[in-house]
Amino acid sequence: MMRVFLCDYSGFSLAIPMSSVSALTLYEDNQKEGNTYISLPALFDLPGDVTRHGVILKNGDDDDHNIDENRTVLLTTEIKCEKEIADEEIYPLPKIFDNMSFSGMFSGIQINSSVVLLLDPEQLVQNIDKIERQKDLTL
Repeated sequence: MMRVFLCDYSGFSLAIPMSSVSALTLYEDNQKEGNTYISLPALFDLPGDVTRHGVILKNGDDDDHNIDENRTVLLTTEIKCEKEIADEEIYPLPKIFDNMSFSGMFSGIQINSSVVLLLDPEQLVQNIDKIERQKDLTL
């Protein structure tokens, strides 16, 4: 079983594993210096989806619970609920997703009455870091 926070987006839901989360906050427009903020609605090209919460990710295995500085914060739509998903209900992404640039951010998919994509926060942060390093090299 995997416990997740479930967020609704236009056309799908996003499951964020609780094991990767240090804390939750209400979205505030004033961002603290030193933190890295990733807007999931912007990343998914869904500007109409309203940001409601901040999901503060753990700093690896050694989470010092300092949620004020040097943290990665995922800005997301409203967290609707927490849910347990059985391991056997999570499937690998279909091969068609391999050609899409964002597919590496997800570790699985659950399809029941709707599509639920399981976010891989560690892979997401690595992809963002890689993009930022590439930008620095081109400047």
